[in-house]
Amino acid sequence: MLLGSSVDPKKDQATAQAAAPTSEAVAEPVEKPMTEAEKKKMTAEYEAKYKAQAEQEAKERADQTIGARQLVDLYQENEVKADKDFKGKTFYVQGTVSEIKKDVMDDIYVTLEGDGMLREVQCYFDNEDIAADFKKGQRVTFKGKCDGLMMNVLMKDCTLVVD
Repeated sequence: MLLGSSVDPKKDQATAQAAAPTSEAVAEPVEKPMTEAEKKKMTAEYEAKYKAQAEQEAKERADQTIGARQLVDLYQENEVKADKDFKGKTFYVQGTVSEIKKDVMDDIYVTLEGDGMLREVQCYFDNEDIAADFKKGQRVTFKGKCDGLMMNVLMKDCTLVVD
């Protein structure tokens, strides 16, 4: 006991009673471990769901993928029709990397080979770490939103899709 301190036995007893569990306390439910059958069922359900999602994504991607050269050709053939078909829409474009650069606003873009002469597909891509690993001649697929034709066919908000 410290000098000058006083002990109040009633106070100490009240504190001890408050800390003690009462019969009114609600017991926490105890989680029982899963049986092997429950684990197998859960795993099968998860795998079925994952497989269905992967199949849906694969179908969507197959239906919505166009080659960079084909996209450039369609714009060169009829820009008005190509805008009607593609501008403002999000889809997949795949092709061969011809350049990895930044524009005057310091935005990263990757160009995919187009007609072999002048026009290409310019994919704006904001992940500098991944862009730093690209190499000319590499085959890639981007998902992005078409912004129409300037000098190149522009694709904005692109993300790299793992093949």
